[in-house]
Amino acid sequence: QVVINGGTFNGGLNTIKNDSESVMTINGGTFPNGKNYTVQNCNEMTVNGGTFVQTASKDVNGRKAVYALYSDDNTKLTITAGDFTAVTYAVYLKDNVNALFAGEKVTLTISGGSFTGTEKYGISIGANAVVDISGEETVISGSEYGLRVSSAYGNINISDATISGETAVYMNR
Repeated sequence: QVVINGGTFNGGLNTIKNDSESVMTINGGTFPNGKNYTVQNCNEMTVNGGTFVQTASKDVNGRKAVYALYSDDNTKLTITAGDFTAVTYAVYLKDNVNALFAGEKVTLTISGGSFTGTEKYGISIGANAVVDISGEETVISGSEYGLRVSSAYGNINISDATISGETAVYMNR
């Protein structure tokens, strides 16, 4: 298990990557990135604070999808606090239909923090996700959608959060 208790972390391709079978806890710090993912989660991660800023409008392959925090198939992500800002997606849970048929799920629990997508979405949720977003300290905003859910299956629960965008919550099932 890796525990980060503050500091400044400047990355190249990814600032922080929590690979498969790894467990990571972030308790604060500053995490900028201008190329790809600021944080990539491939297993289990808890974020209890920090500033995560993605300044790129395109990734290293030229695609217009760059994330402050990206969580892969079959992962668990818990966020209690933190400021997540990106041009496209502040937080993105992978949208992979193959994971759905394999019985894999992404679990996301948010109880605080701010999530801002300056040109797209605050949070985008993909296939087969179990999501619980709660707390008056949770603020999600995006220029297009605050919260975008394109989940064929899964459960999304929202309570006491503030969500805003051209469309606050967009569901596409």
